[in-house]
Amino acid sequence: MDFVLDIKSSIGLEAENLVNKVFPEKTAQLDAILQSPEFRLENIPSVRQKSWESHANVTAKKENSKASTSDRNIGEPPAKLLKSCDEGDASEDAVEKQEVFSNPQIVHLLEIIRPEIITLMESCNTIRTWVMLLLPKMEDGNNFGVSVQEETMGELKGVETETAVFLESTTSYFFARAKVASKVIKHPKIHDYARFIAEEDEKQFVSLRHTVAELRNFYSSLHDLIMKNIDKIKKPRNSNLSSMY
Repeated sequence: MDFVLDIKSSIGLEAENLVNKVFPEKTAQLDAILQSPEFRLENIPSVRQKSWESHANVTAKKENSKASTSDRNIGEPPAKLLKSCDEGDASEDAVEKQEVFSNPQIVHLLEIIRPEIITLMESCNTIRTWVMLLLPKMEDGNNFGVSVQEETMGELKGVETETAVFLESTTSYFFARAKVASKVIKHPKIHDYARFIAEEDEKQFVSLRHTVAELRNFYSSLHDLIMKNIDKIKKPRNSNLSSMY
């Protein structure tokens, strides 16, 4: 029993620290990130340029491989020509096995954002658990404070769900990009594949910027909601003497 009370007390202290101190700090921190040079919309041309540079590199290697094979074939007798063609096929395979790297700007931004997403999810879970532990026993009447607690838990759960979607979207981005990147390697002259990657990188950049704004807004709105209703959250009923606060 003492262990359970210790857990309740520990979660309560952590949750109140999150609401009172961490949430305002995170709101300011994420706003600063959003305003930083790395997340400015003016960076979109640079993001697209990195995508096209990758396509140009693949195309150049493919053309160089073909040119090299063609030069070796000039004036060769039939037997050597056949062997050279085999070597050319091997060279083609080598080109098709080359690497197409991720957009470095997008990867850098993801490294900044992912920890922030996970931190918010964990914080919401902690505060939701705290509010849940403050729920009084079920009784008839005088349940307005309980409804406030339930509404708060619903908001926290909603934020957890939306932040999980942010994580999932990054996985979908890499998967879609990788599928088309393989097409770029095989068909470097079909520029629509390369354009898709450039468009996908641009869309991901805008999405990441939006994610930072949403994380900031979540921290701000949750802090505002909880602080406005803190009395009802901590003591939903006037007669609730079992609450630890």
